Amino acid sequence: MTALLGAGHTRGATTRVTTIEDGGRSYNVVFPCCTSVNPLYRLAVRPSYPGIADDYRRTFRMLEPMKPDIWLPAYTQIPGFAEKLSRADKDGVQGWADPEGYRRWLAEEKTKFEAAIAKEK
Repeated sequence: MTALLGAGHTRGATTRVTTIEDGGRSYNVVFPCCTSVNPLYRLAVRPSYPGIADDYRRTFRMLEPMKPDIWLPAYTQIPGFAEKLSRADKDGVQGWADPEGYRRWLAEEKTKFEAAIAKEK
């Protein structure tokens, strides 16, 4: 497992990446971090810490080229988590596979971040 520094949501948090094998198939797995904006954070005007907006942007640049088969964020409230859990009960590891969901989720997170910046300005 490889840990990649990501920041924004939490200074020094990490995204972890690994490969798992199941049934003769390899899966790229990402545990992404650092994309959600805490409602109390200030990003543009009197930022919560110097460089917070740049940290978020670096994290998005790190996550965007990733192409996980499976992605498991820190919070289970993400759309589709319950369905994946249910699928995994019958399909095993393959039930967690959702590369398109990762792209949608990341785009939504980036949109929320940019909206938070715009709202502050």
